Amino acid sequence: MYYQIDRTYLTDAGGSSHHAQDPKPHLVTGKSARDAAVQFISREEGRLLGSVAELPGDKATATAWAEGRVYVVFVQRGFEAITAKRADEAAHRSR
Repeated sequence: MYYQIDRTYLTDAGGSSHHAQDPKPHLVTGKSARDAAVQFISREEGRLLGSVAELPGDKATATAWAEGRVYVVFVQRGFEAITAKRADEAAHRSR
């Protein structure tokens, strides 16, 4: 199954507070949202800080560290992310 990963950086490489998102989401395959989060963090050569929080609806969130930067990831099934985005775009067009 494909999972969409949205990453938000909380610090810069020097450890100072810095809020920035990746410009595009990442797609990862996995058996579950938790598995996809762990795979993504490993692929990015990151270190998981704490545990992966599993959320209802096969979603997850996790905090990680890589190259001096702390970030959080939000994971959801890829199809659900696309469907939600299309619904949101349609709502904006109808205004």
